[in-house]
Amino acid sequence: MKNSILIVTYILFFSIVTFGQNRSQIISTVNKLLSENEFKLAENLLETNYIDNSSDLEYVWLYAYTAHKNKHEKLAKHLYKKAISIVPDNMDLKLEYARALYESGNLREIQPLINVLKKSAIDQSEVLLLEAKTNYWKGMFGKANESLKEFNSIYPESNLTNELAKSIDETRSPNLRMYVSYFTDNQPLQAVSEQIEFGQYRSWLLYPTLKVKNFNFSSSSQVVAVSVSNLFQFVGIGLSSKLEGGVYYNQNINKTNFIGAVSLTKSFFKKINLEVGLNRNPYIATRVSTTYDLLQNNAYATIESGIIKPIFLHVGYNFQFFEDQNNIQTFGIWGLSKPIFKTLFKLQLGYGFSYSDSKTILYVPSKPIVANTTDGYSIVEGEYSPYFTPDDLLINSAIIVMGIKVAKKIEITVKGNYGFYAQAKIPQLSSISEQLNNSNITLASYKSKFNPFDLEMSINYNLNNKFTISAKSSYFDTYYYNSLNTVVSLNYRF
Repeated sequence: MKNSILIVTYILFFSIVTFGQNRSQIISTVNKLLSENEFKLAENLLETNYIDNSSDLEYVWLYAYTAHKNKHEKLAKHLYKKAISIVPDNMDLKLEYARALYESGNLREIQPLINVLKKSAIDQSEVLLLEAKTNYWKGMFGKANESLKEFNSIYPESNLTNELAKSIDETRSPNLRMYVSYFTDNQPLQAVSEQIEFGQYRSWLLYPTLKVKNFNFSSSSQVVAVSVSNLFQFVGIGLSSKLEGGVYYNQNINKTNFIGAVSLTKSFFKKINLEVGLNRNPYIATRVSTTYDLLQNNAYATIESGIIKPIFLHVGYNFQFFEDQNNIQTFGIWGLSKPIFKTLFKLQLGYGFSYSDSKTILYVPSKPIVANTTDGYSIVEGEYSPYFTPDDLLINSAIIVMGIKVAKKIEITVKGNYGFYAQAKIPQLSSISEQLNNSNITLASYKSKFNPFDLEMSINYNLNNKFTISAKSSYFDTYYYNSLNTVVSLNYRF
């Protein structure tokens, strides 16, 4: 506090004494503030006296650097260009500008500067390394390797390229993921499933992945799905797209069908991501759905933002539709704080809201029942079939995430989500006849409050840079349903 007061006093003193006339004292004060990491105060002082020094190279250059340190990239970009216009042949200035663009993630404008710098007499070590790093993050590994090769020919004794060359090799290495899971719920339905994914990142246009899934259900059904996908990444404009296509086979009915997905992701201002997509997959979450050809389609849009510094925000909308012309619409929003403790123990808190509703409620008798009532009225036991259809379902929930690094290579994560205020229209089947049958069973609903929750615990063990083992178990409970899912996964990079 005392130090801050002295600094402010220092700035005020020099603002009065040097206003409009003593630029060297202003620069001296700014350099002192920068050495003490007082970037905001330094920028305020430079801004105050900029009009009188806007044609001075040293002043504008220092202002540009300070703005960049404060992450005011738009201002920094303007000032660097202003400084370059004052002395167009200053290669050190252009190198610093290229470095600032790289550090701010603005990869599109770096290459023209690098092309100029490579033709100059400036030391080429940082120029070539910066070019290689830029192409690496663009996914242009061939060009990155060309820059590294040129660097090594000029500086054969240097080891500065070793780390980047290793990163390129690791990124382009084939990757194998294997999953085994056991699922059980109160329908009752059990399933044992296996999944294998094999992919290799080759370039920004080629990242193919083969995926094979096998599900074995307690309903004596088996479902196998095979798909191939490719990821396209246009890093320079913050755009990526994924295409996936395949087939699935349901052994119970001896039938195959096509599945697939397409998605598009766009980044804005580095802290906002918009994703839209459409997918078509088998619906295999109920006993009945595992025994015949039931496909679900989902059109969705999500926005994720870290623009509010202490909070990560997610907003999403999903339109789920089926061949029977029914549809389910879901809107959700949740926010999660950044880790509260920056130690081996991490804690995050958040809030979530979701709302779901269906065009038609599909709720049917779960088994034939004969009424034993004297007045002919009976409540009929029912179930959602062939898929879950929420009715005016609203949930407000509290979120907690805890991470514990128990060893250098072992981390445990616990996630909890508790619906402290939730309500929905609960379906109810009834009959007014003594002998129950489908023709005289009526469907009604009543609004009810409940407290859904889910709990997940995972452990991750990084055996080495190539091999990772993970285990995760999650429990979910709501007004009509509960389930337990356990997954063990292996990840190996060749």
